[in-house]
Amino acid sequence: MEYPKYFNGKVYMFGIDRIENAIWLTIITMTTVGYGDYYPRTLFGRLIDVVLVIWGTFIVSIMVVALTNTLNMDQSEKRALIVLNRLESKKSLKDAAAFVITHSCKRYLTSKRIK
Repeated sequence: MEYPKYFNGKVYMFGIDRIENAIWLTIITMTTVGYGDYYPRTLFGRLIDVVLVIWGTFIVSIMVVALTNTLNMDQSEKRALIVLNRLESKKSLKDAAAFVITHSCKRYLTSKRIK
């Protein structure tokens, strides 16, 4: 069934009863490019647009893979990060122990003075 689309007083048929329209809507929906205000109306224009959509998706996926590989750490970097995390944990544990000892001593001395 075709549904008319009105634009500037003209009627455009954009139905899914034709296989070309169904394929076009499927590809554009799957690639999340969207329909937009401007779109090709001929079969040749749609074929060119499908090639460009697939090419654009390919280029973006290559950039994502390159960025992911750049940000991944190798084994030596992972080991260095583990060592740094352990050192940070030891430092925070020492700080917490010093805090507890300091405040315990202050409380003990304060309680001795009050009596």
